[in-house]
Amino acid sequence: MDRRQTHDVAATVAKTLTQRREIDRGDIEDRSDSDIDFLVEFAPGAVPGLMRMAALEIELGALLGDRKVDMRTVNDLSRHFTDQVMREAEVQYAGG
Repeated sequence: MDRRQTHDVAATVAKTLTQRREIDRGDIEDRSDSDIDFLVEFAPGAVPGLMRMAALEIELGALLGDRKVDMRTVNDLSRHFTDQVMREAEVQYAGG
């Protein structure tokens, strides 16, 4: 993934954007039917509406070769696997 393009997309609303490391390791890179999960922390006052959130997922998906992207916040995660997700997360963008 081009980190500069990811930065440009994330900078519109995100404080941080993380991705599960499995993509960078190549575990599912060859499976075009696998979605790519991102965890996002929004900048104060920049929480997007549903339409903007969908647009961000589409933009990131296009950068990743037209893959399906799911963006979630920590509050969206089940308490049963939040710790695992956080351990496997790799920061893609950290705003100032």
